[in-house]
Amino acid sequence: EEKSKGFVKLLLSPESDLPLWPPEQSRSLEVFIDYINRNIVRVSIKDPKDSESFNSDEVLEKELNREQFFDGQYAVSYNKKHFSFSVVRKSTGTIIFDTSSSDILFGKRFKQITSVIGTNHSCIYGLAEHMTDLCLPTNKRTIYTLFNRGDLPHERNDPQFDLYGFHPFYVALEHDASAHGVYLYNTYAMDIVVQPDATITYRTVGGQLDLFFMLGPEPDQVTSQYTTIVGRPFLPPYWALGFHLCRYKYNSTEAVRKVWKRTIDAGIPFEAQWNDIDFMDNYKIFTYDAIQYKGLPNFIKEVHNENMKYVINISPALSAMEPKGTYKPFEMALQKKLLIIDPKTNKPMNGTCWHKDTVWLDFTNPETKKFWYENLHDFQKQIQFDGIWLDMNEPYSFRSLKDMNCDMNETLMNIPYNPGGEPLSNSTLCMYARHKIGSHFDVHTIHALYESKATVNALRSIYKQKRPFVMSRSSTSGQGRYSSHWNGDVTSEWKTMRATIPNMLTFNIIGMPLIGADLCGFVGNTTEDLCLRWNQLGAFYSFSRNHNDYDTIEQDPVAMGPEVTASAKKSFQYRYSLLPYLYTLFYKAYLYGTTVVRPLFYEFPNDDKLYKMSEQFMWGSAIMFNPALYESHDTVSTYFPKGQWFSNFRNEIVGPITVLIKTSNQEPNINFRAGYIVPMQDSAKTTVDSRKNPFDLLIYIDNQTQRANGELYWDDGETEPLKYTKVIFEAIRIENKVIELKTNAVNLDYTISKMIIGKVFVIGINRVPLIVEYNSKTMEMKDNVKIQNNILKINLHFLSISLLNANKILLSF
Repeated sequence: EEKSKGFVKLLLSPESDLPLWPPEQSRSLEVFIDYINRNIVRVSIKDPKDSESFNSDEVLEKELNREQFFDGQYAVSYNKKHFSFSVVRKSTGTIIFDTSSSDILFGKRFKQITSVIGTNHSCIYGLAEHMTDLCLPTNKRTIYTLFNRGDLPHERNDPQFDLYGFHPFYVALEHDASAHGVYLYNTYAMDIVVQPDATITYRTVGGQLDLFFMLGPEPDQVTSQYTTIVGRPFLPPYWALGFHLCRYKYNSTEAVRKVWKRTIDAGIPFEAQWNDIDFMDNYKIFTYDAIQYKGLPNFIKEVHNENMKYVINISPALSAMEPKGTYKPFEMALQKKLLIIDPKTNKPMNGTCWHKDTVWLDFTNPETKKFWYENLHDFQKQIQFDGIWLDMNEPYSFRSLKDMNCDMNETLMNIPYNPGGEPLSNSTLCMYARHKIGSHFDVHTIHALYESKATVNALRSIYKQKRPFVMSRSSTSGQGRYSSHWNGDVTSEWKTMRATIPNMLTFNIIGMPLIGADLCGFVGNTTEDLCLRWNQLGAFYSFSRNHNDYDTIEQDPVAMGPEVTASAKKSFQYRYSLLPYLYTLFYKAYLYGTTVVRPLFYEFPNDDKLYKMSEQFMWGSAIMFNPALYESHDTVSTYFPKGQWFSNFRNEIVGPITVLIKTSNQEPNINFRAGYIVPMQDSAKTTVDSRKNPFDLLIYIDNQTQRANGELYWDDGETEPLKYTKVIFEAIRIENKVIELKTNAVNLDYTISKMIIGKVFVIGINRVPLIVEYNSKTMEMKDNVKIQNNILKINLHFLSISLLNANKILLSF
């Protein structure tokens, strides 16, 4: 046993015969206990003689957030003779993790560790990606398989079946509502088994047992601590928060232009037009179809002339079936040995993606990153795309395992345990395929991470100082640093629409906050009622895009008829008006790792009614959404947690209480929470235009504290490195006679924008102030003050009050 400051190393050797299973067991192990800081501890169990397994350094931050401390939140104890260990919260004695009830198994291709789950409640949260509720129950046996699969979500709606993402991290609440997180840093396929006795078992087929424990104690602090380990989420460009529109197989430039123009003409705020793979020449990446999509470069110029953006689809697969001399990217990748290799033939591993004969790029090869940049750079000269959508990047093959012709005698095709109960090579590559840094068995779950990083770095070089936008279907821990995510090919069904909310909340918990589903669904025909409600919901996803399949009806808002159009217009007008607040939440996620869209229990961890709630959600601390999610329902049963709420700009509600809210076809359900100030701007047709508008402040003073607070992070919305201004807002009510509003800029790195105050809205005030003072000067307001729906509205635009200065506004009643 070796000890040093903040670090313990144990050497373990078995004192008796090893169990008969699993095969190839390690006869000696090293255990490292690493006290990273007062909130995070790491326990790693490794075989020092295992030279084959690895965990990619790309997953973790290069520098962990270490600090010297004297009083950590946790205590770690261990039994060296018959090794087990436990992590306990010191303040309460609550067990976070304890392995003493079961042996730790450590074979070459099978490793298992079991612990009690440190929760008195019946839920944990995370372990993405599956089609599950937000609450993962701890009172029944469930297997959660983690291994990136490209199958359709509706074909895998059993929690056992794995989808696109690989995130072995969960959050749990303890008996006193303190929160903690557990992350297994292991990138091999695994099953995570939750048992009805509230134990959890990890079974992985490679790597080490390397566990991080985060002690919170607030839920959002757990997510913040987790992202110090795997990296903070990237800050999206402002335009990425607008409304996006796409369809698989528009089939021509004119068809795209028609949909694009009618959406603009309808007055719907609209940010970016996308194209799926059909814009390519026979689905070959780095090409476009100059016949079907004749005039595409000119159309993209039209898009840019409207201050809008254009995004394209790219996969990691290359066609290997083109006549020699006709497809340069394949020939270049082949010549430079940038492809994933079949070691049996020393030729590229062959499969089927969009071509019968497909090969895949190896993004673990540094030379592939140069190739990726060069081809994106050259292609961007042809068509001026603004963002990249990475698809089919598990990587996915349409061939069955049988048709892949994998050598089933290979060791990696015959591992002793298959997570999920099916061969790992189903619908992907043979596990023995070779990448630069290892086999596909080693690399599969981190393939999209390497591709996303390479894409972001390429776009940074292409766009110079502009922030990249990348969206990826496949994901793994740490990928939030580079890409956003969407839910994949979801069905146009009410139950699927409801299921997109827990998926969005889960991805925020695991550090990928820019997330959404295809509005109105991708697979199958939507209906007018479903699409109307989905727009009302999707307008408040953190990422909002309408997209659907080629063999379905058109479902852009205008195509769905006047009622859907009017409803979508209203919902997206609300979204655009709230973008300064949403952007501020993304800034805080980037700087501090906090959630953007969050489950209600993240704000109210002591309220056990919220632990299984996944049909309501919050933007930060100040806004709650309760969308209509059931067919033919015109009311929504809504739970309001403790405190004051202002519902749908009409009614004040004091919680905790459940209220039946009448819902409108034309107005989304939006609820503001007392104690907060929300920065806003009038909506416009694009974010370029909305950002030019003055800032409005929505103030809702809490009756208990007599205060409301808020903040705004602001920059030019696209530049790197970041230069931003932070403004702090504070409102105080004094003896029900005076409301004092202060604004103070505490960071002034971005001062190009004037940042003028437009209107101030004070919720819950139904009388006009007798005097309005600005920096001790009485203002003549005339017609600039009015009351409507229990809201005091004051127009201050004419005063040109800059948020870059310290300001004080007094309202005397």
